[in-house]
Amino acid sequence: MTHLKMYQKALFGISKITTNDTGIFSINSVKTLSLGSGIIVSKNGYILTNEHVSGEKYSKCYITIEGDSKEYSGTVMWSDTDIDLSIIKIDKLGLTPINLGDSDNIRVGNKVYAIGNPIGVDFERTITSGIISAVDRTIKLKENEDYSYMEDLIQTDATINNGNSGGPLINENR
Repeated sequence: MTHLKMYQKALFGISKITTNDTGIFSINSVKTLSLGSGIIVSKNGYILTNEHVSGEKYSKCYITIEGDSKEYSGTVMWSDTDIDLSIIKIDKLGLTPINLGDSDNIRVGNKVYAIGNPIGVDFERTITSGIISAVDRTIKLKENEDYSYMEDLIQTDATINNGNSGGPLINENR
């Protein structure tokens, strides 16, 4: 099995309905659907994704698996807003996990592939390609009047569409 096919098999679609409702009498309640991707990291149902896709620890999200008509309920077991990562657990055994690579070994100019589920199920398991444009990037985030920083980021020119968040960025070796 090629590396790309292996990663496609280990890729999950993740959706989460978020509600900004402060009570049953709220006039301004807003419901949004968050879509993203995740990657299997253990055969007993653990999935790695972005925290902005899954939500915070103990929140619920829904997982779709290619070739399986069932939708699985997932629970966020761990999340970290500062690094935008989370681990989700679903009740399914016998999954095929991927081997994570070592991002310390990537170099500017390396060819990479972004795999994800842009726009949810409409374009699931899409692959785009590009190169590593820069490493060790830092971005400044502003939320209300607070600032935070995300450091040691990888910059690529591979197309990343809405719904690709949480999916892997791989090279030809991984």
